[in-house]
Amino acid sequence: MHNFLINLLIGIIGGIFSSIIVSRIFLIRQEFQNQLDVLRMNSYCLGGIFVFFDVLEIIYKNSYDTAIEIKNNPNYALTHNLKKSEPTISALRKEILIKNIDTINQNNTGIIIKEKKLLALHKDTIKLINNFKELKDYKFETIDSCKKQLNTLNSRYQKCFKVQSSTYFSLIIKDKVMIILYIIFILICVLTFISK
Repeated sequence: MHNFLINLLIGIIGGIFSSIIVSRIFLIRQEFQNQLDVLRMNSYCLGGIFVFFDVLEIIYKNSYDTAIEIKNNPNYALTHNLKKSEPTISALRKEILIKNIDTINQNNTGIIIKEKKLLALHKDTIKLINNFKELKDYKFETIDSCKKQLNTLNSRYQKCFKVQSSTYFSLIIKDKVMIILYIIFILICVLTFISK
């Protein structure tokens, strides 16, 4: 009877700790998923910023080609409906660049990113986009440099999304609460074998 009660008590305690472990794993998963959602939104906004620089490059190339055409053919301006590019660039900057930067900056205040690699990526993103916000004079070299920086950052995002399962697993293994629960669970298992 004494062994039965000990085994029953160990079983109840083991069940409680098992449910705590499962709950903790789901909590870690949810926190990690929230962090990834912030990074996915950042990645989406970075795509919009990249499009801005692509369109800006096309506008500047078109303006450059038009200037050459006008130089070679003075009647070109009379036969074509030419518009200044600056109002278009200003509107695109406001509607695409600034709105995407503001969205990323708002994501910065929502969820606390705890995982080191994700946090480093998020900080690098914030630093880069705030540098873009300060740009006023766009040149071909500047646009090309911005696009290269965005491509580098985007490849880091893609790498981060590809290894999310292993990152999640390492978060579970390294979690301090989980380590304590593992030790208690192992002790319960050892006590179960000893009590027999």
